[in-house]
Amino acid sequence: MRGTSFALVPERYGHIAYGVLQSALTCAIATAVSSVSDGLGLPIVKWAVSWLWAWLAMLPVVLLVSPLLRRIVGRLTRPAGDDYG
Repeated sequence: MRGTSFALVPERYGHIAYGVLQSALTCAIATAVSSVSDGLGLPIVKWAVSWLWAWLAMLPVVLLVSPLLRRIVGRLTRPAGDDYG
């Protein structure tokens, strides 16, 4: 939704917003799987606490590694329409 009033973060901080959202989603899925495998059912409080700790641990990792991964991907890819042939 570029260019609408929904944009809350300046574009230059997009990588940080991406990292926050990506780490939250990753941790939510990982802790849900872990909580379910601990027993029958999914106690919401146990999951929420596990999610919070996992997210706090993953957020700095994602924010620090994401720019490096984007540079690596940038070197491994080429712009659209730049075909060898």
